[in-house]
Amino acid sequence: MTGWRCGFFAAPAPFCEILTEPAHTISICCPAPTQAAALAAYTGPQDCVKEMRDIYKERCNIMATALTEMGFSFIPPRAGFYIFTDVTSLGMTPEEFCMQLLMQAKVLIFPGSLFLDPTGRYVRISLLSPTERIIAAAERMKNFVKQYK
Repeated sequence: MTGWRCGFFAAPAPFCEILTEPAHTISICCPAPTQAAALAAYTGPQDCVKEMRDIYKERCNIMATALTEMGFSFIPPRAGFYIFTDVTSLGMTPEEFCMQLLMQAKVLIFPGSLFLDPTGRYVRISLLSPTERIIAAAERMKNFVKQYK
């Protein structure tokens, strides 16, 4: 349900009392189809969840291996479908790295600053693309990085 903004919170009763009104204000416009889909996702068969976890784990391993080969340090994700990696060892800012990578290698990733990276050192690599595209992007990234090492 990526992008379908629907959620809930669970907390001790005193927190729930404090957060009920802000939560109501934030979630009052959650569309009924999104709520129905969320309910189905939580209460329906969970086989697809394991399947998707396995797919994302494979994609993550592919990209993590490539990043290690490129000599980058990164934060292994504990959840989610993206990896943050520090690219400053190439003497570029994350913004410069992303722009050059896009122009030269045709790989689109984003500076971590767009996702609240307080250090200004990281880029965010999504693992949403099909596995074959992750493999191709990793190879193009490796070739790109070789030019700057």
